Amino acid sequence: MKVTVQADAGCSWTVAGLPDWVTYTGPAFVSGTGTATFVVAPHPGDARSASISIAGFPVTITQAACAYSFSPAGQVFAPSGGG
Repeated sequence: MKVTVQADAGCSWTVAGLPDWVTYTGPAFVSGTGTATFVVAPHPGDARSASISIAGFPVTITQAACAYSFSPAGQVFAPSGGG
C-alpha cells in the first residue's frame, strides 16, 4: 500500500505507531512531498487492526484473514502538511 503525502518543501513529516505486522519502507524522516510505502504481513487468523500516524494524522489499518484496508482511504490536507 502506498500513501502520498503532499507538503511544502520545508514541511517535515514522519510515520509513527506501526504494529509489528506492518513495515514502513521509506525514510524515517521526510521533508516535503513523499510516498510512504507499507507492507502488511500475511495473516490467516482473526481480524486485527491498528491506529498509526502519517504526517500527524490518524490512519487505521484493518486486516481480515486475506485482505487489508486503510481508513481513511483518501484525504486532502492543507499545503502546510501534517503536524
